[in-house]
Amino acid sequence: MPLSFDVGLPRSRLPAFHAAAERWLAAEHPALRLYDFGHFGDGGCHLIALLPREHAASYGPAKLAVLKSGLYRLVAEHGGSFSAEHGVGPLNAAFYRKFADAGAQRLAAGLQRLLDPAAALGRHRYD
Repeated sequence: MPLSFDVGLPRSRLPAFHAAAERWLAAEHPALRLYDFGHFGDGGCHLIALLPREHAASYGPAKLAVLKSGLYRLVAEHGGSFSAEHGVGPLNAAFYRKFADAGAQRLAAGLQRLLDPAAALGRHRYD
């Protein structure tokens, strides 16, 4: 079962991030294997944490949240963004509040109110 993550990092930090993510997964989630691909030229990294089918039942919502939070913490420590070109979306709203810069959140909320005052363009509001 692939668990997908869309993150962005400074290109110079991609190798260090990958090594840190592999170490963290080996220590905290040894059943998972990390694969990544993407458009590294602009820092885009698509992580796949592959969960073997025989371990899928042990990864409920709470454990998946811990996994996401741990990987996103590593992304932040390496100067990256937990959400790259695919945007935030309602499933990542909690991680947005936790990992996005507070000033950037205020700016995004203000732009969303300005450009879409009736909330017609999306189901999720970030303010």
